[in-house]
Amino acid sequence: MRAMFTADAELHSPYAPPARGRDAIEALHSTWTNGHSEATDKKMTVIHAGRSGDLAWCLATYTEGLEVGNGTSVDVFEQQADGSWLIRMCSLNSTD
Repeated sequence: MRAMFTADAELHSPYAPPARGRDAIEALHSTWTNGHSEATDKKMTVIHAGRSGDLAWCLATYTEGLEVGNGTSVDVFEQQADGSWLIRMCSLNSTD
């Protein structure tokens, strides 16, 4: 999970205060999953995506496999020096 984000990434969500940085994002995700097996039911489906230079974006739907935790996500990716892509900004938007 941690390796998917840039060191200075941000995650904005209606479920918690903003998380800034890998450590905060990892801690928040750990709190959300809390070791429950339901976390394996997560699903994301990309609806639209695009790229301009070293930035890319996607709009996706997500579901946690629970009664709550469904919505859309807008993610901004940043290309790294080695050519890989990491999430720089993530915004979760609940449809519940």
